[in-house]
Amino acid sequence: MTKVLIVEDSPSFAEMLARRVRLELGFEVHVAHSLTEAVERIGEGDEYLAALVDLRLPDAPDGQSVELALAYSIPPIVFTAELSDAMRENFWSRHIVDYVLKDGPENVDYVVRLLGRLSSNPQTKVLVVDDSGSYRHAVLRLLAAHRYHALEAASGEEALALLEANPDLKLALVDYNMPGMDGFELTRELRRRQGK
Repeated sequence: MTKVLIVEDSPSFAEMLARRVRLELGFEVHVAHSLTEAVERIGEGDEYLAALVDLRLPDAPDGQSVELALAYSIPPIVFTAELSDAMRENFWSRHIVDYVLKDGPENVDYVVRLLGRLSSNPQTKVLVVDDSGSYRHAVLRLLAAHRYHALEAASGEEALALLEANPDLKLALVDYNMPGMDGFELTRELRRRQGK
């Protein structure tokens, strides 16, 4: 069964969020109200789809809950009442899944939908085509944070070979300026071979 960890110091908010995730997605939800409890939960050895973490906990006021999730390779979704630009920059560089402010019921809806997508994303193959290895690596890290099945190619020709081997590819992110077959030519060929 798919499991989610909620690290939130407000018992009423954590329970409301846990109830929504259980009812709408059918996931098992574990709740921790402090960093200490989160460490204990993670130490039990469960594998989590994601961790919904608050940046400010009584025993972790500076985002240590995010660091904990990242240390255990649990994709973190930061769900918090406040967020500074400096914190956002620091954690974006660590490739969290998303930041969501606790400022309205629509954001709870968004988090529940996001968890649903994280559950289904591994079945979605995405091809990243760029002759720049550093750009490919950056995009692949972002896709990995969202649990997509990502493939990479350094050229149009390599991309077409991957398409042959993976006809179930759903999305291609293509650079325009590449030596040999450019992105425009590759896109035309991809559409010719796979109309959808």
